[in-house]
Amino acid sequence: MKNLSIAFILTCGIASLNAQITIGFEATPLPAENSYWNGSDGLSDGISEQNCFFPSLWDTSFGGYWAGGFALSNMTDSITSGFGNMYAAKAGSGHAQTAQYAVAYGNNYFTLPQGIVESMQLTNNTYAHNSMRDGDAFAKKFGGLSGNDPDYFRVVFKGYLLGNEKPDSVTFYLADYRFQNNSEDYLLRDWTSVSLVALGNVDSVTYRFESSDMGDFGINTPTYFCLDAVQINTGTSGIQNTSVLLEPVAYPNPANSTLFFREGVQNCMVFNGVGKMIVNTQGQTGALDCSHWDAGVYLILSRNAKNEVQHTRIVVSH
Repeated sequence: MKNLSIAFILTCGIASLNAQITIGFEATPLPAENSYWNGSDGLSDGISEQNCFFPSLWDTSFGGYWAGGFALSNMTDSITSGFGNMYAAKAGSGHAQTAQYAVAYGNNYFTLPQGIVESMQLTNNTYAHNSMRDGDAFAKKFGGLSGNDPDYFRVVFKGYLLGNEKPDSVTFYLADYRFQNNSEDYLLRDWTSVSLVALGNVDSVTYRFESSDMGDFGINTPTYFCLDAVQINTGTSGIQNTSVLLEPVAYPNPANSTLFFREGVQNCMVFNGVGKMIVNTQGQTGALDCSHWDAGVYLILSRNAKNEVQHTRIVVSH
């Protein structure tokens, strides 16, 4: 993994004979069995594979912790309950028994070469699955004591193209206990194919979690899912192994009150540390007032006049 906080290596090219790519999260091997990568080494801001980018947010406060986004994992523990097992897929491996997969935590996004996400494999992670199955100190047992509570846990995907939000969304249920017949209730533990074709042609996808189990601070259910085998039809925008080095688009870093952008930056989207989009500008972007933003790490997705995509991590401190 390259240091994306300094620069982003954008793979680009002309149409290829094979317009479909598959992201299997095997391109960057993990150093050992039953291990994971969450950005704590500071080597990268996320997982990059075939011009797709899955951001990871590592917060250095309080000794450091994974604050959200995507982690790379080959953990196989599908049994152990609790927060300590948040990097394992309930299926016990990647899709089709492959070793590696991604774990998503909290609302966030990922980017891709412009195309249609024909399918991807999703499942629960062990921590979230067992929390819904049994309940824990923070979240309820789904279905309640009677089994009749109409609980659900779902993830909603939205697509964007050139900074513009697409009209449709795709909702996928990781658990659904809303059926009149309780025997139809389910809590996902196997890899399941999800299609985002309804989103149309996109270059980025955001997702957010929704749950029936809500508290004073939002969702009580652990907000995780596992992802693998993302199949994207890039049409005539297929890629080759040509790389272009792009300079960071925004400065200074850290920023205090004003964030300046290099000439030519446009269609800029800014995501905060929990993956919520807080800025979406169209056309030329010169500067943004960040004096009212909370201190922390922000991810910027932008394009230039050549339609090249770049991801930049900015720290805001006051």
